[in-house]
Amino acid sequence: MISRRILKKLTVALLVLSLVATPALGAWNYTADEGPNPYYTYDLTKDEHRMEWGTSHGDALTYADDDGKVTTIDGTVNTSGDANRNPYSFTVTDIESDEFTDFPRNGDNVSALDSANWSTSAGATVADTETADSVDALSFSTSGLADGSSEDATFDLTVHNAEITSDENKRFLQVGLDVAQLDGTVDIEVVDANGDKKVATLNGSANASNDGIVADGIGEGWFFQERLGDMPTEGSGDGEFNDIHEVRIVAHDADSDVSISALNIDKMSRYTLGEKQVETSDDEWETETIYEVTESGPISVESLSSLDESFSSAIIHGLTIPVEQRAEDVSSDDVSAEFEVDENNNYPGYYGTATLYVRNGLPDAYDLSFSNVEYRDNQTLGSDRYMAVQYAEDVGNEGFEDIDSSNFADITDSYSEQGETLSVDSTVQSGDNSVLKYELRLNQNEFNTLQQEPSESSGGFWGGGDGGGIFGTIGSWIGSAVAALVGIVAVLRRRASSAVGGE
Repeated sequence: MISRRILKKLTVALLVLSLVATPALGAWNYTADEGPNPYYTYDLTKDEHRMEWGTSHGDALTYADDDGKVTTIDGTVNTSGDANRNPYSFTVTDIESDEFTDFPRNGDNVSALDSANWSTSAGATVADTETADSVDALSFSTSGLADGSSEDATFDLTVHNAEITSDENKRFLQVGLDVAQLDGTVDIEVVDANGDKKVATLNGSANASNDGIVADGIGEGWFFQERLGDMPTEGSGDGEFNDIHEVRIVAHDADSDVSISALNIDKMSRYTLGEKQVETSDDEWETETIYEVTESGPISVESLSSLDESFSSAIIHGLTIPVEQRAEDVSSDDVSAEFEVDENNNYPGYYGTATLYVRNGLPDAYDLSFSNVEYRDNQTLGSDRYMAVQYAEDVGNEGFEDIDSSNFADITDSYSEQGETLSVDSTVQSGDNSVLKYELRLNQNEFNTLQQEPSESSGGFWGGGDGGGIFGTIGSWIGSAVAALVGIVAVLRRRASSAVGGE
C-alpha cells in the first residue's frame, strides 16, 4: 500500500516536472557549437548607399524598399578570411557628391560639369550624360579627328567670375572619368592668364601609375589628383603659373570619348577615397590609403568610414558587399524550437528530442541585386543525431505547421559528417522564402545547451558558459529530476504489479 501511495505522488510530480521541463516554442542557441545556424551567402549590390545612413557594417545593409521606406537586411557583412578584408567595392566615378560637381564654388550656381558652360572647336562635342550607374557627367568626344590634328573644349572661369588668383600651386587638379574610346591622346589642361598650363594626360601607351597620367586605356573609374605645383609648367606664358583662367580638354591625333563625373581645382588637399588592407612581402597585412585609381574598375575598401569626411552626404551607386544571412539574424517570428524530454525511452541512449524550424529569404527590391547566392549549413552534430532534415522552397510566410508536407524535400542524407559544410540550395531567388526543418535526438548536454539563450555563452548569472547559467542549471536539474522519476516510477510500478500478483 505504501508503494501505491508513493507511486501516485511520484506520478503527479513527474507530470508537473514534465510540463516545466518542456519549454514553449521559441528560438535555440545558434551560437553554441551544437546549434544549427544555416545561412545564405551572397554578394549584394545596392543601387545606392546614402552615406547619411551611416558607415558601420550594419549601416551598409540599409536600403530603401520599393515603398521608399528605409529598412535593413537581416544579415551581416562577411569580413571573415583574407578575401573579405576589403568587403566594400564600388567604382569611384559612381559616387554622387557635391564635391565632384560644384566647381567652381563662387556662389553663382555654375558647374563645370554642365555642358552649357563649355565652348568647343568645330570637331569636338560636349554633352550632358550619365555614368553606367546614373551619376551626372560631362561627355567630351571627337569624330573624324586626323593624325596630327587636335580639337578642344574650354571652360572659361572668367566668364563666371571664378578665376583662381591665390595659392594656385597649392591646389590640386582632381578629376574622375570613364573612358569609352582612346584612339589618340587627351590632355586636361589648367591654364593661367598668360598661357602657362599644367597638363594631365590620357594615353593608351602610357602607365596611369606615372605622374601626370590620368588613364591608360578604356574603362571606368579612373581618378587622378595631383598638386598643381608638383606638375611641370608648360605653355607659352612667362613661366610663372598664376591667375587660373581656364580648364581645357584637348584631343590629339585620333578620336576619343570621355565622360567626366568629377572635376575640381579648388581644394588644397587630396580626397581620401578609402583605406584598404594589403598584404606585404612578409605575409603581413597593412593599411594603405587610396588617393588615386590607376587601374580601371571598382576599388575595394575595408570600411565605408575610411572614406573622406567630405563624402558624408554622398551617395555611392553600385556598392557591392559580401553578406551572410544566418538563422541568428532573422526575426523571432521566423524561427521555432520545441524540445521534449524522452520520458518513454523511445530513443534509447538519448535524453530528448528537438524540432527546429527556420525561415529565411532574400528581400525583393528594385534597389537590390544578388549574385553568387547559396544556402549553406554547417553540420554541428553527429549524423546519428539527425532523425530528419527537410527543406521547403517558396513557402511565403505560412505558419510552420501549415506548410504542406509535400513541399518538403528530405535532405537528411546530406548530413553525413560532423564539421562539414554542405550546400542546401544554390538556386535561391530573391523574394522566395524557404524553410529548413530539423528533427534531432540529443544527449542531455546537447539538449540543455541548445535551449540556452545565445547570450548565455558569455557566462554570468543569467548566462551559462559551460554551466548554462541559472536557467540552464535549473533546466538541467529539472531534466535530471524527470529522468530520475521516470526510473523510480517504472521500478515502483513493477513492484506494485508483483505485489498484486502475489496476493
